[in-house]
Amino acid sequence: TNHPWAVHVFLRLSLAESDRAASDAARLHAETLLHNALVSSGRPDRFSACLLLDAARALV
Repeated sequence: TNHPWAVHVFLRLSLAESDRAASDAARLHAETLLHNALVSSGRPDRFSACLLLDAARALV
């Protein structure tokens, strides 16, 4: 899927993880989810935009 499911979870995990390799892997996965949501048209589709908005709100 090209929808950024739980992108905020992986971002929080990357910030909380003490193991550098696990932190980097979680951050890379979050970046990949975001990239995949944007790659087809340069912007997220409506559903992906809703997921990203929800993720942003969860990070505040």
